[in-house]
Amino acid sequence: MQNPNPGNSDISNNSNMAILAGVVAAGAAYFLERIIGFLIFDRFYETYGDSYGFIIADAFFRTGLIEEAVRYLALTSVAKDAGNSRRDSIRTALLVGTGFWLAETILYVGVFGLHALAKRFFPAWGVHMALSVFAGCALSAELRKKKTAFLFAAVALHGLYDTVASLPEAGILTPLAAVCLIATAVITATQRDS
Repeated sequence: MQNPNPGNSDISNNSNMAILAGVVAAGAAYFLERIIGFLIFDRFYETYGDSYGFIIADAFFRTGLIEEAVRYLALTSVAKDAGNSRRDSIRTALLVGTGFWLAETILYVGVFGLHALAKRFFPAWGVHMALSVFAGCALSAELRKKKTAFLFAAVALHGLYDTVASLPEAGILTPLAAVCLIATAVITATQRDS
C-alpha cells in the first residue's frame, strides 16, 4: 500500500538521522574531551584544579568549545541544504541537541551512577536545547551573516554555564543559569532579524 503522506516519512527519517547525529556527536565530544584532558588539562589539575582560573579554562575550552564545534558539525552533516529557513534549522538543531543530551546523560549515568541523572536531567536538557538554538540560527540562510556570532555565543554560554555548574558553591545557581540560558535562546529564536 502506498503511503498517503510521503512527505511524513522524509520528516521521520530526517528526525531520526538528526537524533542519531547528536548521539554520535556526544560520543565524539566525550572522546575528544578525554584526549584534550589527558594531553593538557590533567597535567595542570594537581596544581590548579581548585582554582577559578582552571575551572573557567576547563569549562570554556575543553567542554564548551569541543561540544559546540562537534554539535555544529553534526548539525551540518544532517541539514539537507545550507539555505534552510531559521525554523527548519532550529528544528533540526533541536533534534541533534536531543540526541546529544540523551547520549551524554547515558554516559554520565554510566560513569557517575544513577544519582547523576537527578542532577543533570532538567538543567542539562534545557542547556543542550538552548545551545542547539544558537547552532540552528548559525546554520540558517537568513542569519548567515551572523554565523560566527551565533557560534561564539554558543561556546561562550556553554562555558559560562559549565563554569557555574562546576563551582562547589553553585547550589541553586546551576538550574537558575539553565533557565537564563533557555530564556536567552527563546528570545534569540523568535527575534526578527534587523
